[in-house]
Amino acid sequence: MRTVKPGSVLLLAALAVAGLTSCTSTSDGPTPDPSRTAVVAEPTPSASAPIPSPSPSPTSGAAPADQARATAQEAIAAATPVDPSIYKVLADYSPEAYAVLFPSPSGNLHCGIVSDPPMDGTSADTGEAYHVDASLLWGCAIDEFTYPLPVRGSADDDCPPEVHYTGGVESKDQSEPELACRTDAPFYSVEDLPALAYGTSVSDSGITCVSREAGMSCVADSGHGFTLSSTAYVTF
Repeated sequence: MRTVKPGSVLLLAALAVAGLTSCTSTSDGPTPDPSRTAVVAEPTPSASAPIPSPSPSPTSGAAPADQARATAQEAIAAATPVDPSIYKVLADYSPEAYAVLFPSPSGNLHCGIVSDPPMDGTSADTGEAYHVDASLLWGCAIDEFTYPLPVRGSADDDCPPEVHYTGGVESKDQSEPELACRTDAPFYSVEDLPALAYGTSVSDSGITCVSREAGMSCVADSGHGFTLSSTAYVTF
């Protein structure tokens, strides 16, 4: 196990109280359920034949979110599970706080499952006692991507002005993931962690993620989850 040094990018429990915000982008294409999100980058004109998107191939009659869920669950069932302790990083502010952090083999995706226990303390500024409930943050950050993000100030823009869209996807607890909207980077690690190899999966705190050449997919016990690649993301 590794210990995070001060200044680590791990999400602090105190930040959870401040209410880090996530935002959802909506697809231009028709979707039966407006609460689900599917965004795919528009193809770049080329004289050669277009390269197929690595996102899951649609099943006839299935909504993108439903098809993505089925594909992710099938990939998890077929994957080889990996011991999560390989990717476990301990926090220095609590012996029970930790994160399971795993980059993709390409190095473009940085994913994680961050678990914070309940905490009680006293504010150094006000002297007032506080309580923080246990929290779970999971998702993936991404370095390079080609899909569109909501235009700031548009009807689809739910991101407060003090933060910005990162291109990543994340969720709290067992809820449906959303497009990440923040200024920090909770899924990057200061440690040199191994990549989650294609065809393998890792599970922790009711979340399972599987690494594929088509991208990273994570599914919660609740059935909510996402698939993310450099060209598309789908939440369900």
